[in-house]
Amino acid sequence: MHMVLHVSEADLHAVTNSHHAFLGSFVGSTKKARDAIFYSYTRHVNGFAAMLEEEEAADIARHPKVLSVFQNQAKKLHTTHSWDFMLLEKNGAIHPNSIWKKARFGEDTIIANLDTGNSSYIFFPAPAYVKKSASSTDTCFATESLPLSLSLSLIFVYV
Repeated sequence: MHMVLHVSEADLHAVTNSHHAFLGSFVGSTKKARDAIFYSYTRHVNGFAAMLEEEEAADIARHPKVLSVFQNQAKKLHTTHSWDFMLLEKNGAIHPNSIWKKARFGEDTIIANLDTGNSSYIFFPAPAYVKKSASSTDTCFATESLPLSLSLSLIFVYV
């Protein structure tokens, strides 16, 4: 059985509105918060990106419900030849040691991202038909409710 959870558009707006209200309590109004926030993360993480003064960022960082505050920094691109760098293809041909071949060109691969944000986890063994990749764990979990904040990505290959 495959299940996909979609959060309603109203819930996404409620998360964004909570960002405006939270930041508004630091900058003086929700209007100022709306002007400062240029992106709300509402699907896989609960957070926002905003233009802030250093003092405002420091005040927010001290709030007990804030996990982290960090300044956006430009990063230098490490390679412009990712296909060669990752041994995916070389001169238009699939490299003998390519991850493409090892991953069977993505055949039967399901990439799942579950965003629950709840610390009330119930762990249970992964079903026998699930072949775990190196990045997965030996257990699956379910939660008792579905608020936002924790993001967990696993790759399962069904055989």
